Amino acid sequence: MALILCVEDEQAIRDDIVAELQDAGYQTVEASSGQEGLRLIVESEPDLVLSDVTMPNMDGYQLFETLRAEHPGLSRRIPFVFLTALADVESSLKAEALGTTCFLTKPIDYDLLLEKVENYLSAD
Repeated sequence: MALILCVEDEQAIRDDIVAELQDAGYQTVEASSGQEGLRLIVESEPDLVLSDVTMPNMDGYQLFETLRAEHPGLSRRIPFVFLTALADVESSLKAEALGTTCFLTKPIDYDLLLEKVENYLSAD
């Protein structure tokens, strides 16, 4: 069973994402901040990371950049999906330039999210 890390600072959104993933049969780990997410990526080596972009202190971009700089093997191996309310072209291009796997906008289409998760996990 695949392990998915959900990094989201808003508790209600994180709870909804985790519930959807668990209902689909995935194991989950949760983080409420980029710093906690980085620690959990290193400790648990999840099969996929779902991360909000806009978070205080360490946003999703900084999380991915720090992971890539400090743990390049993990950043290449683990698919990294951004979830964000920032649906502008600039945000999407920044995520693509960083080399993240995917960029999904909020409000979250859970059918699409689960489809993307399944596709990325089956690509291994």
